[in-house]
Amino acid sequence: YQSNRSGGTYSRPQDNYQWNLNQYGTPMPPKPSKGKGGRIAAIVICCVLAISGVGFGVWSAMRLPAAGTPSDVSSRETSDNTSAAEKTPELVIQNKPEDSTGVISADGELTGEMVYEKVSPSVVGIVVYSSETTATKSGEGSGIILSSDGYIVTNEHVVDGAKLIEVVLSNEERYTAKLIGYDMQTDLAVVKIDAQNLVAAQLGNSDELKPGEKVYAIGNPGGMEFANSITDGIVGGVNRLLTNSSTGYVMTCIQTNAAINPGNSGGALVDRYGRVVGINVAKIADTDYEGMGFAIPISRSIDLISDLMEYGYIKGRPKLGITYSLISSAVSQFYGVPAGIRVDALDPECDAYKKGLKTGDIITSIDGEALSSASDVMQIMASHKAGDTIKLKVYRQGMTGELTVTLSENDGRDTSNYVKTDGSSDTDNTQSQESGSGWYGGNFPFGDYFRR
Repeated sequence: YQSNRSGGTYSRPQDNYQWNLNQYGTPMPPKPSKGKGGRIAAIVICCVLAISGVGFGVWSAMRLPAAGTPSDVSSRETSDNTSAAEKTPELVIQNKPEDSTGVISADGELTGEMVYEKVSPSVVGIVVYSSETTATKSGEGSGIILSSDGYIVTNEHVVDGAKLIEVVLSNEERYTAKLIGYDMQTDLAVVKIDAQNLVAAQLGNSDELKPGEKVYAIGNPGGMEFANSITDGIVGGVNRLLTNSSTGYVMTCIQTNAAINPGNSGGALVDRYGRVVGINVAKIADTDYEGMGFAIPISRSIDLISDLMEYGYIKGRPKLGITYSLISSAVSQFYGVPAGIRVDALDPECDAYKKGLKTGDIITSIDGEALSSASDVMQIMASHKAGDTIKLKVYRQGMTGELTVTLSENDGRDTSNYVKTDGSSDTDNTQSQESGSGWYGGNFPFGDYFRR
């Protein structure tokens, strides 16, 4: 979310939920180069993404913005969008309520009506067209205004595959948007419209949230037909680990029972003071579950969003360049292999591949720290930056050795170049059996699937 990936209390990796972009509404056309990663889930978490005209049967073709509408046709390719003379606005997290709208009550908290009055002007609709030749929209979602001059944050899966992005303000004004930056792992994207004097959302400290606190979800459930809807609920939990089945990225989220539906993706989760504390991203879509929606915490994504605004990608984030499966202590004991992470595929451009790490190897520790959960890997990687060296303890066919590798920069973009050392590409979660390493067999139940 994959995102934004900071610490906290983590659930066991085998208990991680996963969401599947293709299971909720009609997904956007994938980019040809985008790797799909593993798709395993007993309980499917579905991104509340752009809803499709095909999937719901209620969306008619919409006209493209008329000539003279601000900005140019958006492209999935981000460009150098910040000139030397232009500086991206600074994003600020507020710890205490601030009366900037005149609607804050005497005790500092807001009624639902006050929250809506304050925040709804900062929530926009996002309409996506995947064809440059037809005026038929391919999906709809939500976004949050970050600055008065037009920077807007949304989910990456909302704008995925977009040839043209249209932003609809709460007053129904429409603008063509430019894609500034996106990150597939954290499911974040920033677009910009050519507008001034917009109402930027106030951002709250999501680290202060506690289970039971009142929250509101504002966005466009069902698309623009139900634009700027508000629902309410409470914080059901914090530090919930979700695994994005398209990228394998594990992200920490806020859990809420405020209703989140298709089209809410990229919209605002708001606290009782009218501050945006999360970006709505997913819900559990299963007949056995009710009221389990999820949002990306603002406090843990603020620096990532700032990077997307300034550079178009998340700068300096490290990656080892592998996909892996977790081997728990129970699986370790049953199969007689060490606990750790099993290498499923490698990026041939990364140092780990060049130093001889192979499919089927088990990494038992990094820099002397044992690996027993996904959070272990997340925390170790979060303590490093691109260019740092780390030491891997590796088990292979009864032997143990060490590798010192240099971490590459993880720009959160294309991951389709990952390969297995048997020559097959990393297109799904099928376990490949490396020649001579038959200790695990072809259907070894390694559990959840990750990328790092």
